[in-house]
Amino acid sequence: MLKGTQKRMVVIHPPKNDCYEVVYFVLRNEATPQQCTQAALLREANRILCEGAQAGRPALPAASHIRMRSTLFWLAGMLFGALAVGLPWLFTALG
Repeated sequence: MLKGTQKRMVVIHPPKNDCYEVVYFVLRNEATPQQCTQAALLREANRILCEGAQAGRPALPAASHIRMRSTLFWLAGMLFGALAVGLPWLFTALG
């Protein structure tokens, strides 16, 4: 439990956005109101999104990639489980 902690936060509800419902910015304690203008917040949000795009990856992973990755891990787990049970059974049945 934190006692005596106070953070200043800016909550932005972007209009008509398919990706984001709410955007939160937690401000530094030493930040002045002149530094935290609407233009500065927009510039920072755009910078964060552009960094993800410039790195050759989307800002957020696509849901289909996450679903495909989890399906592949599930199939690999089933295969290794079947091998872990099947090989000892086969050796005992033949031996």
